[in-house]
Amino acid sequence: MTARLEREILSRGLDDIIQLAEIVSVARFNLGIPEGPDLFAAVAYCLRALVGEGLAVVGDLHDSGSPLAIGPWPGDVDAVVERAILQWKELGRAPNLGEICWLELTELGREAARDAAL
Repeated sequence: MTARLEREILSRGLDDIIQLAEIVSVARFNLGIPEGPDLFAAVAYCLRALVGEGLAVVGDLHDSGSPLAIGPWPGDVDAVVERAILQWKELGRAPNLGEICWLELTELGREAARDAAL
């Protein structure tokens, strides 16, 4: 199931940056992962795989210019993923659009997304 989530996020990220809220929504509603520990685990696994394989960066949106860009969070893969999941848990609910963090595909991620679309 988590591989499906990764593929879907790669596909969606090919033409746009992705918000954590969108990743959570895809996992919950498109893949049917129930709220709670399974949802946290699936999203964490997805983020860890994408960032760990160099397919994406996670961070804050820098919207001062065009095109929009992500300022990657510092730290290793585990620190970045733990930060995102911890902030989500602290909300006590699913993140809304623009909350917590954004994900942007790297060039390697865009190549993987294009290859998967073939």
